Amino acid sequence: MKKIIFRIFLLLVLYFVGPNIIDAINLRFFASPEDTLNRFYTEHDLAEDQLKDSLILAGTKMVPLLEREILKKDIPRRRYAIGTLGYLGNENSLVVLEHIFHDESEEAYFRGDALLAIASIDLLYAQKIASQHLNDMNIAKYAREVLTTTTRLDQRSYCDALFHRHW
Repeated sequence: MKKIIFRIFLLLVLYFVGPNIIDAINLRFFASPEDTLNRFYTEHDLAEDQLKDSLILAGTKMVPLLEREILKKDIPRRRYAIGTLGYLGNENSLVVLEHIFHDESEEAYFRGDALLAIASIDLLYAQKIASQHLNDMNIAKYAREVLTTTTRLDQRSYCDALFHRHW
């Protein structure tokens, strides 16, 4: 009887979790960065906090493509691509993120997102540059957020992305 219950339990787990795990393996190891980016641009029926899940699951192979893409001001879901670079944590991304942050022709929310992404990569460095922008009314609220935090700002985890957990 215990074996039957265990097998039923195992089948239920595989039924509900299996597709997510297979999708994550595909994104991480088999899908090209371009295919993953296209999926990111075109996915529908996702809550706002789930939009970057495919990029998170694909991992660091997305960094070079995202660094190029976020410099284009007209791409869809640009804010989430910027935030994903922060989540992925590659220090080489700091140059691109700083470029967006310091570009006063950018919308304030893109500049703020870039600062938050910088903070996810290197909090002390982000606090240093944030302290120099407290008087910039466009991004002062982002600067204050970075200066008052002591933890990582991006709270979405790999497991959240894997199971498309919605907060």
